[in-house]
Amino acid sequence: MKFIPNLYVVLFSLNALPTFAQAVVAPLALPNPLPTMTRDDIRNCALTGDALAIRRATLKKEMGEHSTEVKALNEEADAINEAKTKLAITDEAAVAAFNARNEARNLRVDKLNSNAQRLNTAANDVNADGDGYLKQCSNRPFLISDKEAVMKALGKMPK
Repeated sequence: MKFIPNLYVVLFSLNALPTFAQAVVAPLALPNPLPTMTRDDIRNCALTGDALAIRRATLKKEMGEHSTEVKALNEEADAINEAKTKLAITDEAAVAAFNARNEARNLRVDKLNSNAQRLNTAANDVNADGDGYLKQCSNRPFLISDKEAVMKALGKMPK
């Protein structure tokens, strides 16, 4: 004799499955669209982007010069330390020359540290302005005809 499962149990089991698979999903809300950029907005963004690029290039150049000066001062420190090991303490003229050389380097270090603080402040300012530029100008819709007209007026597009 074959075993036949209880039809009621099988039907009950099949009806229960869909209830486990169902989930309540909230409808997807789209963010508020950004307003379309006007020609003035496009012009301001283009000019701001150009100004930021110039500031970044200038800052990069100054930081490169600063790094070169740091390297030179480190080499000077090594030379001073080498000279110190060979210094005869009884030779007053040599000691005075050594101290003058070391003091001159210390003055250069102080100037370099002030310059480093100025460069760090300038870098923070450029980064903050860049963040503001991105918030104002990126991912905003614009009309291609408006952008082309502005770029042409600024001389950034072949005529």
